[in-house]
Amino acid sequence: MTLLVETPPTRLEERRYVLGVVLGEWLDVPWTLRSVDRKDVLIRTETGGEIVMPDLFFGTADRAWLEESSIPPACSEAWDVTSIAAPLRVVDRNIPIVLRGPLETTRLEGRSLRLPIDVFGTAFLMLSRYEEWVRPDRDEHDRFPGSASLAANSGFLHRPVVDEHVELLRWAIERVMPDHRSRLPEYRLDVSCDVDRPFDPESGSPRWLVRRMAGDLLRRRDGASAWNRIRQFQGGRRGDHRGDPMNTFEWMFDVAEESGCTITFNVMASDDPAPCDVRYRIGDPWIRRLLRRIHDRGHRIGLHGSYRSGIDAERLDAERRRLQQTVEEEGIDQTVEMGRQHYLRWCPRRSLRTLEEAGLRLDSTLGFADRPGFRCGTSREFPMYDLESSSIRQLRQRPLICMEASVLSPRYLNLEAAGEGGRTIRGLREACRAVGGRFTLLWHNSELRDPGHVVLYRSLLEEDRRLAAPHRQASRALP
Repeated sequence: MTLLVETPPTRLEERRYVLGVVLGEWLDVPWTLRSVDRKDVLIRTETGGEIVMPDLFFGTADRAWLEESSIPPACSEAWDVTSIAAPLRVVDRNIPIVLRGPLETTRLEGRSLRLPIDVFGTAFLMLSRYEEWVRPDRDEHDRFPGSASLAANSGFLHRPVVDEHVELLRWAIERVMPDHRSRLPEYRLDVSCDVDRPFDPESGSPRWLVRRMAGDLLRRRDGASAWNRIRQFQGGRRGDHRGDPMNTFEWMFDVAEESGCTITFNVMASDDPAPCDVRYRIGDPWIRRLLRRIHDRGHRIGLHGSYRSGIDAERLDAERRRLQQTVEEEGIDQTVEMGRQHYLRWCPRRSLRTLEEAGLRLDSTLGFADRPGFRCGTSREFPMYDLESSSIRQLRQRPLICMEASVLSPRYLNLEAAGEGGRTIRGLREACRAVGGRFTLLWHNSELRDPGHVVLYRSLLEEDRRLAAPHRQASRALP
C-alpha cells in the first residue's frame, strides 16, 4: 500500500522531510508526494480512501519564511476527541491543537475523512525547532528558554503534541483503509547521566577543607561530616575519590541493573575547558578506571560536549576523538557516536552541522533547561532538518524529556522531590507511556547527594520495571 499525498506546490523539501518522518519512519507507510494547485492536503489510498487536512503552517509561513511573523500565535484550544469514538493512544481526550482549520468536527463521507488539524505542519514546526531560528529570545547561556516557547505559552509543553497528532492520523488512515494496521511503537525508558562533576574538583585543596569543616562544625554542628571531609581531602590529594559524595557511580550501576536498565554516561573530554566546564581530564587514571567500570557493568559511554563546542566543529571533533582514543586504550569496545551538549546549549543556526561534522550520529540535547517537557513535541527519535540548507541531515535527535535539575533545582522550578517534583516527573513518564514513546531521563551523578533525590531516583527506576513487566503496548479506548 502506497499513499499518494497531494499538497500545494510550496516548501516541497520541507514537506518531503516531514512526510518521511511521520509516514515513512513513524507510521511505516510508503508514500509519494505530488504538488498540485490546491489549498489543503489530500491523502489518497490505493483502495479509494481519502483524508483531507488543512494546510495551515506551510500555506501561511511560505510568504514570510524564517520571519517571526510566520510563527502561529499561542493558543490554548483543545479538541475533545471522544466525539470520534476511537481507540486512541493519547494522554487524555482533550488534545491541544496547534494549527486548527475551519472544520468543527471530523466528518466521514463515504471513504473520505476530513480532519480539522494540520498534522504535517505541526510536526514540522516542532521537530525543526523553527521558532528557535526566528525568535531572538536567549538566556544567560545563549539558550532558547522554555519560557519563551510556543508550547509553554500555549500550555502543552507537558504533552507530546506531535505524537498525539500522529496518532490521530494513524487512526484516520486505518479508518479509510479498514484492512490496514500501522505499526505501534512501544514505550521505553532511556536513562542518561552527564558527568559534569565525577568528584568535587576542589576536594584536595586545603582552603576547601577549612571552609567545609567550618560549615560542618560551626553551622551544622556535625562532627561526623567534618571527619568525612578530612578523609575526602586526603583521598582527593591522592587522586582517590572513593569517599567523595559526588562519586555515586557504583550505586547508580546497582540501581539500574536491579531495574533492568542501561545508562548512558556522557563524559567530557576537553583539554581547554571554559569557566563553565568542570576541570577534570579524560586521561586522569581515576577517570580511565571509571570508563572501564561503566563498560564492565554493561552501560554506554557518550560524549558530553564542552560549553563552547556546540558552535565549534574542530573543538568538538577533537573532544570526540580524545574520548574515543581513551576508550580504545582502555580496551573498551564502544564507538563514541552519541552525546549531549553541556548546559544543554544548542545554537539553532550552527549546532546541528557542528555535531554532524564532528562525527556524532545521535544527539540528546533538545530539552529545555528551565522546565521539563516536550521541546520538540515528540517522545520519538527522528532525523534532524537543516532550515538553512533546506535539507535532511544525518544527525538524529533523541529529545530530552526531563532533566532532574529542571524540576528540583532552586535555579529552575525548585519543586520538592517527595511532592510536586516527583509528580511532575511521573506525569511526563506517563505521557510517554500513553503514546508508546521514549522517556529520556537525565540525572547527574553529582545530584544524588540529597536523600530525597536518592529515594525519587530509585523509585522511578523500580516503578518503571514493575510497570513494564506486564505491559504490552496496545491501543486503549478513551474513557
